[in-house]
Amino acid sequence: MARPRLTFSTGSLYLYSLDRAFALAAENCLDGVEVVCDARYDTRQPDNLRRLMDRHGLPVLSLHAPLFSEHLEGWASGERAAIEQTVALAEQIGAEHVVMHLPARLWYITVSYAARTWRLPARSIHTEVKRWMETGGLARFQAETPVRLCVENIPLLTRAVKDRWLTWWNTLKEWPRVHDSLTLDTTHWATHGIDPLAAFRAGDGRVRHIHLSNYAAGQQHLPPHTGELDLAGFLGTLAGEGFDGHIVLELNPRTLESWDERRTRALLAESVAFCRKALGQQDQPVPGSLSLPNQVVPG
Repeated sequence: MARPRLTFSTGSLYLYSLDRAFALAAENCLDGVEVVCDARYDTRQPDNLRRLMDRHGLPVLSLHAPLFSEHLEGWASGERAAIEQTVALAEQIGAEHVVMHLPARLWYITVSYAARTWRLPARSIHTEVKRWMETGGLARFQAETPVRLCVENIPLLTRAVKDRWLTWWNTLKEWPRVHDSLTLDTTHWATHGIDPLAAFRAGDGRVRHIHLSNYAAGQQHLPPHTGELDLAGFLGTLAGEGFDGHIVLELNPRTLESWDERRTRALLAESVAFCRKALGQQDQPVPGSLSLPNQVVPG
């Protein structure tokens, strides 16, 4: 029976070097890495990514398109261009998936007066990706590449603001219809009060990529074995139904206590062990069987 691959997002430790994030993933015997493309050249240079894959014996199975729309040095400007360049990079290094966010409905403007500054919501001027998706551009682009684009749901910023105001198509009714492939973020749906299994069912077979983390009392991206969500049951259901996509541990430097190397390594090892057990993959190598270079990283 086909089974999912368990990987690690470098965004979980974006305060660390990319090399160290790969080392931690290798130490924990993960099946691969998801690289978040950001302002650092290292995250967007194919030769560097190939070196890291060779050094640590781990494939980059997925890339996350830049999280923000500002221009990245060396890439064309614009949200759509950033997505297309992320796909081109994925093709060069053999990554299977590219994660992209739903387009923003609201944006923020900064207002300053009398030495005080406020961030106020305003209608987003970044509508290029929305138009591209509405007019079939995403579907046509997908047909031209073997890389699967997976559209990710977005969290609520506050319970006081209805979810439909923040991002286009960010409901269980609309999200499954935006594209043939979806990324389900468990903690993002939890901010809406939606259980991950309910979101998976709503996806109706289109969920190919999962960002896995727990949620509790407003805190997102907690280790999967802590929090309010029944992620053991969720993973067990996925395994039982033959899900064969990617399950990506996407945590947070704070929840991984990244200022303390011993705690970071312990929490990550516990997270991997929890997931392997829930998925019925106890036959995988034991986390911690590889050594991690002794590096000093600021918290």
